[in-house]
Amino acid sequence: MLKIVKKLLLASCVVGAAASAAGAVEVSAGISTDISLVPERRKPQFSTDFGYALFPYPYSLPGIGKGLGLVGGAMNIAGTYTDAYGIIFTGDVRGAAAGVADIHIIPRNLILDVGYSTVSEATIQSLSQRGMNTDKNDYRLIEFGDTEYYGGRMTTTFLDRRFEVYDAWDQGAKKLKSIRDKEGNGIDEAQN
Repeated sequence: MLKIVKKLLLASCVVGAAASAAGAVEVSAGISTDISLVPERRKPQFSTDFGYALFPYPYSLPGIGKGLGLVGGAMNIAGTYTDAYGIIFTGDVRGAAAGVADIHIIPRNLILDVGYSTVSEATIQSLSQRGMNTDKNDYRLIEFGDTEYYGGRMTTTFLDRRFEVYDAWDQGAKKLKSIRDKEGNGIDEAQN
């Protein structure tokens, strides 16, 4: 299966490169056609205009809890296509996440995104069964701790982002701390 995926990725790269080269020959030779197979873009697909955002946010999520967070991001840092973002939150759920996106390994053709997140503590509701047959009060509280996720994505893009192929990888782990009834009384504690 992996061999087939690699062959398809290689074929897409060759097709994209050939189409890009054909477009360059058409432009450099001054060839003009009335019928275009590829519609023109209304705006550039790769911007280097700098932008940023930073703001606090309160949250209240059923089954998760309440708290306060701070989120921020910077786009097109230092005249590049690269973006960076992050989030920190506290309250019933505590944690953080950060990432860097649009790292151009080969400008406008090979793009890398990476990210990491951690949650030190979170409690979620777990219903006894799915669907309409469950009572709204028929749940348990599952408490997790030391949760961590990280990963990345590599994107190959052609024809001004009209055709893209990507591969992603992520991995994570979390530690079960306890299982409690809806009143918070302990049902089971995890062994360390």
